[in-house]
Amino acid sequence: MSDITEANKRAWNANASSYDSKPWQQKVVTQITEAIHAHATWLGLTSSPPKDRIRLLDYACGPGTVTRALLPYITEAKGIDLSEGMVAAYNERMSTESLPSHMTTPPSAAEGNLFAREPTPSLSEEGYSDFDVAAVGLGFHHFENPALSVQRLAERLRPGGVVFIIDLLPPSEDPNSTGDFVAHHRAHGHGHGHGHSHAHDHGTEHAEPAPELDQNAKDILASIHQDGFTSADMELLFSNAGLVDFGYVTLEEPLHMEMLGHQAVRTPFFAKARKPMA
Repeated sequence: MSDITEANKRAWNANASSYDSKPWQQKVVTQITEAIHAHATWLGLTSSPPKDRIRLLDYACGPGTVTRALLPYITEAKGIDLSEGMVAAYNERMSTESLPSHMTTPPSAAEGNLFAREPTPSLSEEGYSDFDVAAVGLGFHHFENPALSVQRLAERLRPGGVVFIIDLLPPSEDPNSTGDFVAHHRAHGHGHGHGHSHAHDHGTEHAEPAPELDQNAKDILASIHQDGFTSADMELLFSNAGLVDFGYVTLEEPLHMEMLGHQAVRTPFFAKARKPMA
């Protein structure tokens, strides 16, 4: 297991029980949920309840934010996460969720890594392929190999299915960004240092050293592989995976978050592309 994968697993196990417990986190969940509903037709989800079988793969699922947002439009959902804590949170929430009548089976999540050199064997079992939508909600910047990640997600789609990524603009391209806190902390030696010094620190390289971080904050920092993606970044990743009909939108309302002890404002985007018909 790579350093980034280990940091991700530790960080999200530590935060599974409090992932969306703070007011700012709840606001982010509400914003993302409302935006998904507003873009359902854009994703090709044209009816609620759905007229046909619609299967969702919610990767890096956390406690199930994307799954819950898409419940009006899907008939089945599978979650996958590196973190057993997040898998437990997903399954617990889905066991008490008021599911729409068109859901054929309750959503469920499993622990696993689809992006390892050899994916978790259980993910080859029946039920983990032929999805209509493969989604990643605010987790893509934690993936060590974004190109391989998109390719592996695309492989799990049926022909005509859609890869759907929710993530953040890079601070350097984000008109709402309040500063590159990830770069600032890395420039001062925090985190585990996996080769991404991010010297483009937007004026922070000569600032006073940041306070020492605790282990959980270091793990979160070390788990971030690339702090945001442009439209061009995503289009190239999708194209190289053989996907077509690329779409990319930034959301009007930025997200107000807490990052590494700072208040952070970041602009989210939705990116999608479709697996060609056979």
